[in-house]
Amino acid sequence: MLKNNKLVEKLDVSKYLLLILTVFICTFFIYKDFDIRMLYGYGILAVLIGIQCINCLCKKNLPKISLIEAVFLVIVLTVGISFCRTDANRNGDLLVYIIAMLISAAYLLLATPDRTQLQYVAKVVTISSLLFALFVLACTIHEDLFYNGYYPLLSEASKEYADKYIPRGYSPVLGGSCAYTDYVMMMGVGVFCGKFFSMKNDGKTKKLLCLLAVAVLVVVIAVVGRRGELLGVAAVLVVMWILVAKDKKRRWIRTVSLVGVAPVALVLLILLLPKLKEIDFLRRYVMTIEKLLAGQDITSGRTELYAQAVKLFAANPVLGIGWGQFATYVTPEFKAAHGQDVANVHNIYLEFLCEVGIIGAIFIIVPMAYMLVQTINQFERLISAPMDSPNRKMAIQINTLSLTIQLFFVLVGMLDPCFSKVIFWAMYALAAKLLSSALALEGFVIDGVFARMWNEILHWQNNLFESRQK
Repeated sequence: MLKNNKLVEKLDVSKYLLLILTVFICTFFIYKDFDIRMLYGYGILAVLIGIQCINCLCKKNLPKISLIEAVFLVIVLTVGISFCRTDANRNGDLLVYIIAMLISAAYLLLATPDRTQLQYVAKVVTISSLLFALFVLACTIHEDLFYNGYYPLLSEASKEYADKYIPRGYSPVLGGSCAYTDYVMMMGVGVFCGKFFSMKNDGKTKKLLCLLAVAVLVVVIAVVGRRGELLGVAAVLVVMWILVAKDKKRRWIRTVSLVGVAPVALVLLILLLPKLKEIDFLRRYVMTIEKLLAGQDITSGRTELYAQAVKLFAANPVLGIGWGQFATYVTPEFKAAHGQDVANVHNIYLEFLCEVGIIGAIFIIVPMAYMLVQTINQFERLISAPMDSPNRKMAIQINTLSLTIQLFFVLVGMLDPCFSKVIFWAMYALAAKLLSSALALEGFVIDGVFARMWNEILHWQNNLFESRQK
């Protein structure tokens, strides 16, 4: 019996699951770059989560699901039901997407990180984001370093990506994806902002180093060349700058000041366009502004996709056309002009309305908004409270990272199909678990209609479990 107990304890990997998921996120580039089947990565994740499930069964210990995790599950359940509908487009890529979603959800439910493990998560993100930034800078400044060093090692898919996008002004990136490279550096911005906000009584040098790291990461995101991700990170920083004001009056002052300064900054930007165009990594952004001033399309055809999505939604407002079906409505002419791999609306909200209708969109967008609001509420509480304990410092750090990830995806989702990317679910599950852990460290219990409904469900479940035990 004793041996069995020791075996059960050894099978308990719940403490490490969030760290494992974070390492997976930050090393996701290896699958495409080195032609390693993604199945192996998710297979390892599945084996580890399977071990933890066996542990739970041996202990007869069901995972305690927090309100935030339950809200996340509503999104997962909605997507799962949409995928199972008869009108869904169940191709191979979407099946992988669903598997990634389910594994990420399992990690969210079974992970029980302590403060030490949360610190390791932050360290992994910190180191990874800085290494990604170093790679982009080094390979942009010295392209020979990329073409003679890293390029020969790449898979054919990543080589094709580099051959297609680097001549267009994008930088060399990892994982054959500018978006993924930006995502990792975006998480680094969240970690360094969290450290900065938790340093209320620390020296100015540490704070300046954090701000410098944020500035470097933002500059490198600009160097990558993706407009949507740069705007998303900039918007996240602006929102945080407004939220850290001590009261509502100061927030209004900051907001009004920003609105007032924006036209002046725009005029200066227009005047400096000829000079800015001489800087290589700014050339794409300058061309975008020039097109905008000339009244040309700067959306790369997105407005045409938006119009198509609105048209399809108007014809199928309640249940939509079916999950993944928008890809079948993208015309051959559009693909010929903008690429054969166009399969999304490039606006997740229009895509939800188009593919799963008002009902499905409500059960995805409302939970996402609820999680974000709870994250912002906690951010405001923690910022205004004294950092009088290690738990509070850790809470503000992981809350800020969670806020950065959520807010970034909510904003970038207006321009890019981030929700449709396989890696999205691992990152979003990480954000949800960080928020849940931050609330636990703070010792705060969420109240409200949804919280009371969830407490009633838990109470009913406990009573049912106890009656069966008897």
